[in-house]
Amino acid sequence: MSSLPGDPFALLPPVAFAAAARRTLPLFGAEVELLWLPERRHRRGRPIETRPACAPDFAARIIAEEALWRGAGVALTPNRHPFGPRQLVVWRDAFVREADAVLLDAGTALAERAGATLLVNSIGAAASIVRAHAHLLGERLPFLDGLALEPVASQAIEPPPGVALARAAAPYPSLLVAIHGPRAARVETAVRLIQHRCVPAFSLLDDGTRTWFCPRTLEVPAPYFPQALGSAELWGRWCWDEEDAFRRVRSEDLARALGATGAPRAAAL
Repeated sequence: MSSLPGDPFALLPPVAFAAAARRTLPLFGAEVELLWLPERRHRRGRPIETRPACAPDFAARIIAEEALWRGAGVALTPNRHPFGPRQLVVWRDAFVREADAVLLDAGTALAERAGATLLVNSIGAAASIVRAHAHLLGERLPFLDGLALEPVASQAIEPPPGVALARAAAPYPSLLVAIHGPRAARVETAVRLIQHRCVPAFSLLDDGTRTWFCPRTLEVPAPYFPQALGSAELWGRWCWDEEDAFRRVRSEDLARALGATGAPRAAAL
């Protein structure tokens, strides 16, 4: 992926980012951060109960008007509603509904070279636009490093050589799979898991050294989390649109939300 920009965040114009409020809470022996971001209520296609059954490809206009860079089958744009201080959206340049090898190869290469994190959601798992895309954030969070892992085998796919699979151990309440191995092999494994999943949706993230895959069964785990839960929350950054819910939430609510949205931890992979 040598054609990709060396520092993708250098493409961004100066942007001031500040949450309206922040909190931290302990969760499964680690710590997560909570952000109140009221402006994210204005996202087009925001995943709520009244969202339409089908929608136009809004990404086509966004890419045409806002692209900072195009190549390798992807386009980079700013995020109009960021949840981090340095953030880009990595779009599939052609219309593809779900993240494929092209998007994940480019996105993980950018994450690896920029010390960044790649976050991916499908429709049904907090994605607000029907074209495949990912969020690239110029930071890494410690939450996933604090989770205990245990080896797991897949009955659905055979990972390529050099890949090892693990899952988050109890008390983590749902199936969260860590893919260890070289970057290209992690991408190949993630694509196979996406293709072979039996549940409606998925979230995925890559921190430059590991790729995490979460098969999803529920988008909005109300009342524990009153909006769509996505890969940002799995990463350890919980984002709220509404202040009251942000102020009231407890660690127990976050644990129940994760348990409600993902496949059971013991589910066959």
